[in-house]
This record gives sequence, structure tokens and C-alpha cells, in this order.
Amino acid sequence: MANLIDYLCLSYLVFSIGLFGLIFNYKNFLVSMLSIEVMYLGIITGFAIVSIITYNYFCQIYALAALILAASESAIGLGILIVLFKFGRNVDFTTYEELKG
Repeated sequence: MANLIDYLCLSYLVFSIGLFGLIFNYKNFLVSMLSIEVMYLGIITGFAIVSIITYNYFCQIYALAALILAASESAIGLGILIVLFKFGRNVDFTTYEELKG
């Protein structure tokens, strides 16, 4: 049981690394996308560990659905990144006024 708790703490650590990466470097689009993907990895790992601890395998199905969602989000985000780089030769958020919502 202690090993599973250690893995759960590792999942929280991975999520917090992604969160700090997003907070401290929010101007670069590529680093922001990478930080969000690291956060997703931490969450998905947490779901898998909780599934093993509680013997509830629906958490693994939910983790698989979240993994599919993260993959589709990164594909769309990288497509936006390619278009932004093609037109502006820069991927910083500060240079694009059109992205302000």
C-alpha cells in the first residue's frame, strides 16, 4: 500500500510541475501547451493509481477518455501553433492581439 501512495504523490508532483511551468512561462505558446500536457499526465496517472487502490476499473476508462481528450487538444493546439508561426514568425502570446478574448 505504501508504494501506491508514493506513486500517487509522484502523480501530484508531476501535476504541480506542469502547473508551475504554466504559471511561470505563460507567454510562450509551445511551453504553455507542453505544461498543460504534463498536467494532464499527472491527472491521468492519478486516476490510474486510484483505480488500482480502490479496485474500481471505471477510473481507468475515465483516464483513457481523458488521454484521448488530451491528444485531440494537443493536435488542435499544434495546428494553431503552425498557423501562427507561418503568418507571424513568432509564437509569443504578446504579439497576437487577435487572441484576446
